Amino acid sequence: MLALHGSYGRGIVERCRLLARSGLVALGLRWHGNEGRPSGTCEILIETFTRALDLLRDAGLKRLCVLGLSKGAEAALWLSDLDRRIDVVVALSPTFVAWQNLGQRLFRPTGGVW
Repeated sequence: MLALHGSYGRGIVERCRLLARSGLVALGLRWHGNEGRPSGTCEILIETFTRALDLLRDAGLKRLCVLGLSKGAEAALWLSDLDRRIDVVVALSPTFVAWQNLGQRLFRPTGGVW
């Protein structure tokens, strides 16, 4: 399972630990806000996610699941439409719209997310 955090970038480690205690293999991907990644949710490359799916497939997982929370749920739904290897999507607290990145400028959009 690929686990994606929301726009705040927190809680993914705890979520993966909970999944592991339930017997699931979970890879928590910090897709923004850490070293080598964009500071906000702006212009995230699809390869960020597909490489993580490659790792899970290479580890021997037969079925691929993507779980996302909030903005991560948006990413999970978006990714499932683009990558046919995904068997299951779990969207926790998704919104009904695709939000633009507001970044540091607060109310002035800084570009697309995906």
